[in-house]
Amino acid sequence: MKLRPLLLLLGAVLLTHLPLLRAGYVQDDHVAVEAAHGTGGILESSYWEGLKGADRSLWRPVTVATYAAERAVFETPFPAASHAINLVLHAAVGLLLFSIARALGFGETASLLGALLFAVTPAKSEAVANVVGRAEILAALFTLAAVRLALSRPSRPAAWGAGLAVLLACASKETGFAALPLVALALLVSRARGRDLAGMLLPSVLAVVVVAIARTHALESFFPPQTIPVMDNPLVAETAMRRLATALGLVARYARIVLFPWHLSNDYSGASIAIETSFLAFRPLVGIALPVAGLVLALRGRRSALLVAVVLLPYLLVGNLLVPVGAIMAERFLYLPVAGLALLAAALLDRWDGRAAPGVTGVLVAFLAVHMFARAIEWRSDATIFAATERNNPGSPRAPYWLGSIAEERGDMDAASRELDKAIRNWPAFAPAWLDKGLVLARRGRLDEARGAFAEAVRLEPQWAQAHLDLALALHRAGDPTSALKAARKATLADPADAKAWAEAGHLFYETEDFAGAAAAYRHAVDLGRSDLAARLRDAASRR
Repeated sequence: MKLRPLLLLLGAVLLTHLPLLRAGYVQDDHVAVEAAHGTGGILESSYWEGLKGADRSLWRPVTVATYAAERAVFETPFPAASHAINLVLHAAVGLLLFSIARALGFGETASLLGALLFAVTPAKSEAVANVVGRAEILAALFTLAAVRLALSRPSRPAAWGAGLAVLLACASKETGFAALPLVALALLVSRARGRDLAGMLLPSVLAVVVVAIARTHALESFFPPQTIPVMDNPLVAETAMRRLATALGLVARYARIVLFPWHLSNDYSGASIAIETSFLAFRPLVGIALPVAGLVLALRGRRSALLVAVVLLPYLLVGNLLVPVGAIMAERFLYLPVAGLALLAAALLDRWDGRAAPGVTGVLVAFLAVHMFARAIEWRSDATIFAATERNNPGSPRAPYWLGSIAEERGDMDAASRELDKAIRNWPAFAPAWLDKGLVLARRGRLDEARGAFAEAVRLEPQWAQAHLDLALALHRAGDPTSALKAARKATLADPADAKAWAEAGHLFYETEDFAGAAAAYRHAVDLGRSDLAARLRDAASRR
């Protein structure tokens, strides 16, 4: 690759994403990255293995390995390094797009402009700015690497290299499974035939088989269905017609974000997305027209078919068109589809006769770059990104919930109460918001209202140990030890490994003069690490 395109792409990524190098960890980063440990057992673990009761339908060992490698190198969470790695990977994807465009016969200027459009467009910025978005970047990187190798002259190194890239793509994120059909299309574009075609494709097929076996072993099931909360994706609770109509409407919503990338949001949960009730509404009609236009374009030739497939195949896996996915809508899902759109832009620029094309596209790149820089500033912290989300998407329940939790941590109970009330108003069945509201009310001495909030959290999530425990603590403080003991015992049943729940149960048993029960509860707490209760255990045992 020539030095000029390389430097331009690296510079564009660095300049437009520069604020991220001073940003902290945000949202799921705190669990996936800050809590990352060693590399042992990654192949046998689900993506969210460290979370109690977490979804065991996802397997992304390559992504997890990068987090674990960071921890091994830096020994402590290092946000600047995490963001820098994302930027390097993002720049690598841009370079691959340039290389693929050149391999497809596009001119250098058109190829570079297409890659630059991808590098700076804010529409898919969540994948780069949020460290956990690395799964999207890695899946795209290895998918495009496999495509690029498939476009090479048939050879054993290219075939096995493409196979390795397919394996790594599938093990980075589920969208990586689009790599195999894309490799097959790339081989058709390269005019590979007969033995060459089979020889180039078979290692990629083998890679998918290996991943499927390893994934099944780790998750103990063959592609288990994902457990999806209704708040994250309301489509799981809709009829097939309304789900499909809304999913088609999402195509129009995503298209709007790509074309006009402002008012971006890192959360579209709850009622943020209106459920479509008819296929004849505006958005579903647009959602039908755009894929049809893509299919018509794909019929123009093998090269066009490959470019359209880079857009549509990954989107089919995340767009809720086939099955509901973990979120009704997420800007990070756009990462690989936007890469395909960048290749289509390069193809259009290559056919655009006239000297104005580079200038017009350059102005567009500059315009998007400014917006990308502004968006990167919004990703500085949980407080800044959720403030932007609350402003851009007032229907989000998660944004005010996070802002309320942040206000609670800094001791601003008035702000915390206002934000948590917004979260509950936006999604009344949001159990964590009810729980935090109860904590705020309890800290303000409003125990009757706190008990009501905790009781609502318990009603919404009856297996949530923390909700039962907080209700028990509130009842205990209010002078109702009998009711408090019932709630504490439910907490121990919901989570037998919760030492705090056993300790509270022990206190309540002791207070109600059930010393045998107190001794048993304290023994559980001590066994779980509460050595400070050893004296209470001996006292309760002596009173039995």
